[in-house]
Amino acid sequence: MGQYLLMLCSGLSFGFSGAIIKKGAAQLKLSGGPFQIIWNIVTTKYILISLLFSGIGYIIFMFVVRKAEVISATLIVQGILFASTLVFASLMFREAITLTKILALILIMAGIVVLVAGK
Repeated sequence: MGQYLLMLCSGLSFGFSGAIIKKGAAQLKLSGGPFQIIWNIVTTKYILISLLFSGIGYIIFMFVVRKAEVISATLIVQGILFASTLVFASLMFREAITLTKILALILIMAGIVVLVAGK
């Protein structure tokens, strides 16, 4: 059960990272030379927040794959990532949750259930 909780935390962290980077990308200024652009990237608040949450997700995932099968763990985390990104993007940016996205989410969650039940 502990591994699944870690997978959930990792997926949520990645999902938040994937959603919040949109806010950073909207604020990013891509003018100037290459060094100026790099400086703008590393000093944009929401990009830094995104990198932080992505890093947290990877650190948690590192603990997961120490004891779990890489393929199963990756599929579960990716499913949670998709679901959480869908929710976070809807809450933060009012992005539409369409029937197609709901059906995709149901299929992904069904796959996760099959993976967990097959252990």
